Amino acid sequence: MRNPFFIASFFLMGLLLGGCENKEEPKEETSQGISGTVFLSESLLKSYSPKDTLYLIVHPAGVKRGAPIAVQRIGEPKFPYSFKVGPEDMMIPGGEFMGPFSIKAKLSKSGDAISQPGDLEGFSSGSEIHPGSEAIQVTIDHVVSN
Repeated sequence: MRNPFFIASFFLMGLLLGGCENKEEPKEETSQGISGTVFLSESLLKSYSPKDTLYLIVHPAGVKRGAPIAVQRIGEPKFPYSFKVGPEDMMIPGGEFMGPFSIKAKLSKSGDAISQPGDLEGFSSGSEIHPGSEAIQVTIDHVVSN
């Protein structure tokens, strides 16, 4: 015959663990991407080469330089270029993709992510960009100088 203490301990463990289920509601996915189109200004068409590299750089709203939140690198882009940037593009994986954001589109002549004289760039304009924003327009409209 089994030890009554042994049987009772399994019974109590079952009662205790049975009440330890995760009753928390699943979190709703709040990290939606942002999407839109990058245009190249007609005045810069002659400066564009199909071999240029396009960088989409997401910063906190109002910030144009410094450490980005997310980045995409696109080789040999064609314009207009449709994009979607999301949590999978974040510089620090696993972080929260929270806005508001601003977006810089940069055509690099060298392929390097760091802006250099002669690169082409433009910034998102208008209202602040939040996760889930669509139809964002970014126009590459000036040449990077010193």
